[in-house]
Amino acid sequence: MPDMQVSQARNKRSAERRQEEGFEPIECRYDQRVVLGPLQMSRDRGGLVQRSLQFPGSRADAPFFVVRDGTFDPDVALAIEILAGRVNVAGVWTSVPALAKLIDAVVAGRGPADLTDTDAGCVLLAWQLAARGARRMLQACRCFEPLLGPERPADLIEAAIAEEKSRVGAALDHPHEQISGHVALVRGNLRTVMVGAALGNYDIWFRTLAPYDYGAWFRDLGPVIVVYEPCGAVLLVVQSPDHLGTLFGEGGLEPVASELKPDGWQSTSPLTLINLSVSYNEALAAAKLVADRIAAHVG
Repeated sequence: MPDMQVSQARNKRSAERRQEEGFEPIECRYDQRVVLGPLQMSRDRGGLVQRSLQFPGSRADAPFFVVRDGTFDPDVALAIEILAGRVNVAGVWTSVPALAKLIDAVVAGRGPADLTDTDAGCVLLAWQLAARGARRMLQACRCFEPLLGPERPADLIEAAIAEEKSRVGAALDHPHEQISGHVALVRGNLRTVMVGAALGNYDIWFRTLAPYDYGAWFRDLGPVIVVYEPCGAVLLVVQSPDHLGTLFGEGGLEPVASELKPDGWQSTSPLTLINLSVSYNEALAAAKLVADRIAAHVG
């Protein structure tokens, strides 16, 4: 079996060149434009991991993939592992179809309130913990292999569960300020982890600030969260691709990012912007500007 390769392309043309060389694009999205290969691996075609389960091992003889540079998403990582035939889709300890369904839901912003409630959720948490040390997407992909193998690391899973419970408790203690019906600013001493892309506690607010159902969360907080850390880091997150299109239009966050102050806002994914040197008042101003732009777009 040839060694697996995961190339990270900075732009659409680079991804297309890799495709021409025989690499399968996996969610290669650039400003709403997607590079597709024979397997059509895009979230636009449905849940990415569940789609990969239609083609398990189909790239085992040529496990060469290309992703957008900066991608460290669990659905992309697991889809690659499945297509490359690196995991047993029949499952050993964990139902891989159940894990696929869960990960696709979490990525789409429809995850359960408590990931520790199910074995699949615990595996995802353990992958997130293990993947923090990954410098390249290939390393992040391989973090799934021991978790889905015959002797999975119980210590890692236990550590991930303990951290998640602590993280949920800490996140819910942080106050938030409602900026508009669509935007909330959350302030607190958060633990943001940089794993190529910016990951942090924002998923907890999505999943648990209105713990009863998604409709209540949407009504009470809104689908855009601006997270301010006292260290000066600010993370702006849109809940899902559907919300991105509805609230910001075809250009997504890019036009908004060019207006935000101070300079230094960067896109880490189509749904996120981050700035590592911002005061609280600047974060508040940014949240208000985003709310104004949404209001102007949706009317």
